[in-house]
Amino acid sequence: MMRLTGPWFVIAVYVMLLMHLYAHFSVTLCLLKKSLGNTFGLIWVAIGAMLFYNIVYNHFFAMIVKPGGPKDLKVNLNVLTISRESKESEKILRKEREREA
Repeated sequence: MMRLTGPWFVIAVYVMLLMHLYAHFSVTLCLLKKSLGNTFGLIWVAIGAMLFYNIVYNHFFAMIVKPGGPKDLKVNLNVLTISRESKESEKILRKEREREA
């Protein structure tokens, strides 16, 4: 059932985002320019554009990436844990050498 309704929910989310974007550019920007002036109005436009971009980017990749993460990430994490273990073992060896000396 979710395989059938999932794409419709995705389309609904993007339609709502586009409606908000249209409202932001058509209504809010006109009011911001009148009340705040050009400089602060442009700052709010930049903030709104960044928020929109981040929402779309994160939602898109949350849909595309499979649960469990990409395989590249798992390989990189294994390399990081190995390097941490080797650093910890080096510290232990240094302490043992200091005790012997």
